[in-house]
Amino acid sequence: CQNARAEVLISQSEVKVEFATSRDCRVVKGSWIGGLTGIFLSDASDVDIDHVIPLSYAHRHGGSSWTPSKKEQFANDPLNLLPAYHIENRRKSDKGPSEYLPSDKNLACAYIKRWKAIGIKYDLNIASDDMFVIRDIISTAAAEESC
Repeated sequence: CQNARAEVLISQSEVKVEFATSRDCRVVKGSWIGGLTGIFLSDASDVDIDHVIPLSYAHRHGGSSWTPSKKEQFANDPLNLLPAYHIENRRKSDKGPSEYLPSDKNLACAYIKRWKAIGIKYDLNIASDDMFVIRDIISTAAAEESC
């Protein structure tokens, strides 16, 4: 009865999760660090499972021609799934890196590296303004030996 959301909540919680019922279907408590904010989250209702590269972004940048199987793989790929504070995830929406980055420099760097890895894995046609941001952050991090 567990869906991808429950699987991510279970696998990425820093403590054993608590479920709503004895069937162990719906996670209600755990311990997560919001991947977009760094905020500590313990109530599962505050956690969205963010698609690092949003589904609609992928669709607009090459995913529209994917097979249904590849679309499902992308939507459920653990590399592309990140626990996130629900308010921040909604602020991010379906934006690329040129329109949204985590405000924390270290989180932004990790987020960009993950974005790039997912884009390569799925051979997405990343928009040029987003590629500029990706390259800029990665080169700055390399020069500063951070991230």
